[in-house]
Amino acid sequence: MIDRLESIKHRYDELNTLLMDPEIITNVKKLTELSREQSHLQPVVDLFEEYKATLSTIEDLKEMAKEDDPDIIEMAKLQMQRKVMQEDLVK
Repeated sequence: MIDRLESIKHRYDELNTLLMDPEIITNVKKLTELSREQSHLQPVVDLFEEYKATLSTIEDLKEMAKEDDPDIIEMAKLQMQRKVMQEDLVK
């Protein structure tokens, strides 16, 4: 699944580059076609980016949980629970 999402993200980035190309900008038909494709990919890319950010935050919180300070450990555990629930909702 992650490979497929990476592929979609790559195509989305390609489309962004193409949509800035002067030749594409002057070709209304092509511009419309690429813009439409980009708009279909946008929600998927947004969720994928959010998912990756959540995973990164969870890893950071796991590191915080290794600290010696009990308050930091407790805060990290609470935040981690929230992020794990958030990740489950995205799946």
